[in-house]
Amino acid sequence: PDGWQPPMSMIDITYDEWATKASQPKEKMGPDHPHWYFRWNAKSRDSGSEILLEELPFFKPEQNFYIVDVDDTRGVNCRFGMMGNTAAAHFDGSRNFIMLFGGERR
Repeated sequence: PDGWQPPMSMIDITYDEWATKASQPKEKMGPDHPHWYFRWNAKSRDSGSEILLEELPFFKPEQNFYIVDVDDTRGVNCRFGMMGNTAAAHFDGSRNFIMLFGGERR
């Protein structure tokens, strides 16, 4: 429709830049303020993912409990949200594993 704006956009920032934005005082994180979401996609067969696979070796593209079909391995997607971020209900056609390190999931 005329005048429609997408609700979010993609920009390139470092984790440290995101962490600074995500750790603002609570009063600066209301619905009228920007919310930041950091995503790191490390494909298991690409260079640059060595650090992630050292920390999470069970995600290496080798058949194991987590990797059922080695040929269908799409890597690891790490997502970091900040207070107030939400994810709409959706269906993913692949296996997912969710870990919450702090805060709450709603």
